[in-house]
Amino acid sequence: MDSLLSPILSLTYQQLASFASTYSAWDVFDTAFGSMYNSEQVNVLLSQWKSGDFSGFPSIEIRDRAEINGANGAFATTTGKIYLAQEFVDANGDQPEVIAAVLLEEYGHYLDSQINLTDSAGDEGNIFARSVQGEFISEPELAVLKSEDDTATLLLDGQVVQVEQNTQSGQFFQATSKADQPIGTIVRLDGIIGGNDIFNVNFETPSGIVGLNINVGTDSPFGKFAKMAIPDQSSSLTQNYIMDMGHLALTSAINIASAASSNIPFIGTISSVAAAKATAVLDATLLSTKFGLDMAANTAAQDELNNFLNNPDNSKGWGNVNVIQSISTVQIYNFEIGKDSIILPDLPVNWNYAVMSTATYSDNGQKYISLGYKNGSNAPTEFLNIGST
Repeated sequence: MDSLLSPILSLTYQQLASFASTYSAWDVFDTAFGSMYNSEQVNVLLSQWKSGDFSGFPSIEIRDRAEINGANGAFATTTGKIYLAQEFVDANGDQPEVIAAVLLEEYGHYLDSQINLTDSAGDEGNIFARSVQGEFISEPELAVLKSEDDTATLLLDGQVVQVEQNTQSGQFFQATSKADQPIGTIVRLDGIIGGNDIFNVNFETPSGIVGLNINVGTDSPFGKFAKMAIPDQSSSLTQNYIMDMGHLALTSAINIASAASSNIPFIGTISSVAAAKATAVLDATLLSTKFGLDMAANTAAQDELNNFLNNPDNSKGWGNVNVIQSISTVQIYNFEIGKDSIILPDLPVNWNYAVMSTATYSDNGQKYISLGYKNGSNAPTEFLNIGST
């Protein structure tokens, strides 16, 4: 057995020695083992690891998997020993890093029994091992690991012992149910049978266009309002033009008569009358030109308004509440109750999760439940199917 475990122990020792020299070593202990552990003892351990002293490493025994509750590895405080499953070791003989990861986890359980008076919350061995190997653990996954119960009671060599164990490896999934996806879009997550899988599922709320029910058309309320806002001014422009021309004619006649009766020499009188007549003609031309321009602008505005109101394409998207309800669905397969975990986001005030229906996956006959979220009394929006073995 020594030759079998020698490369695995060597790798484990190297990882611990490297970890002991990192700035984050104390943070890892805080995260994995809480804040009440014996810091003096940890300081001694870190110094020993740095110097390559692993004389205090616990004994290791290889057992049939059935003897350790089907786990890959376990640690028993009663015996002070680490147990590895023979089947697990045989299956990973050419992957010492896989076995070393489990060994580190059980060593983490051993450490907890040495530096803490009580067992740390959750799976401290898993947190410790993955942190030593430099693996990042997200906050949602850390919360799940902190809530796990990895203990079991075994009968070993006729003795009842309690162990902390590493079950068959699971996966950590992250998936988002996205809004505005084509109907029927599926995000599939396949859990590992016998593993401790963690499904972190989020979702985006559906988006859409919400409009007033105003309707577009010449005779619609909107059309009438538009006519009031942009009125046809041709009649008032014409009346104003007639009044302005009449006023100009009267003013010009007075000016001409005044010029003819003025007490100036005969040539001067003719010149004054001619000037008054020329001014009248010029003013009339200006009034006519302005009238023409105003009428043209009014006609253009009315034409543009009528074209908009009468064009059926401009009615699209107006008037109807058009909230897009399509959203991709996350489908979980092989969810194992009591082993696997699902992380869902916190909902805002007045929002709730709702179990919508039960059905069967068509491809493998696995039963699933549909989960949705809803705002108040609105109908729920489906985003998740959970298929269980």
